[in-house]
Amino acid sequence: MQGDLESLKKDFKKFLGNKGRKITKRRLEIIDMIAKYGERFEIEDLVQWINSQNKNVASRSTIYKTVQLLREFGAIREVMKLNDRTIYELALEKQHHESKCMEGELENLKRDFERFLKNKGGKITKGRFEIIDMIANYRAHFEIEDLVRWISSQNKNVASRSTIYRTVRLLQEFGAIREVIKLNNRTIYEFVVGKQHHEHLICVECGKIIEFNKEEIEQLQEKVCEEYDFTPINHRLEIFGICSDCREKRRENRVG
Repeated sequence: MQGDLESLKKDFKKFLGNKGRKITKRRLEIIDMIAKYGERFEIEDLVQWINSQNKNVASRSTIYKTVQLLREFGAIREVMKLNDRTIYELALEKQHHESKCMEGELENLKRDFERFLKNKGGKITKGRFEIIDMIANYRAHFEIEDLVRWISSQNKNVASRSTIYRTVRLLQEFGAIREVIKLNNRTIYEFVVGKQHHEHLICVECGKIIEFNKEEIEQLQEKVCEEYDFTPINHRLEIFGICSDCREKRRENRVG
């Protein structure tokens, strides 16, 4: 548990860095408290319990925001909705398992991508392998230019801007990167290796993208295909709307 928790903090720090945020001492303390809680929870119950243990850990809004970020990161998952209650759990073992699976799938990707390039008359270089590793470590949806800046900030000697762009295009053609959405003249991509199939909630105001997976949706799609005697090949679901942060800003602006 302790080893998984430290790995989580390390990976969560990278995740926040990729989003332009910093992990604070308070957020680390909240993670420790969630792990200590040791059972499934509603967020409000968690807030009350954390405050009962240490009122100086963080504000209610900070705890809510941290839980939201941990959900986006994949370390907290929704277990069920029951009588207007939403129950969550800390998924440390799942996170650790997915990390290990990712390592294996990444090696398979490199091998298959090398074969793909050879068939196109190209070669896989050390620089391209490093770019693949960096994209996998980015752990977030991205615009290519943002990815270029981040890779350069991590290691200026990895590759040129044009090489990164070209590698992303080749990985997209290969199927390891896919375009998620075009929104407000922005094109957002994601690295799909090591990820389960999922859908997206997309905020039309700030551009936030939230991944989710609901078995009920998958089952409904299968039922519809059976009903119409249709053989599915692939599917995508994007739901456009306004996220909770933007709704809150709207309320604040109205009050102000």
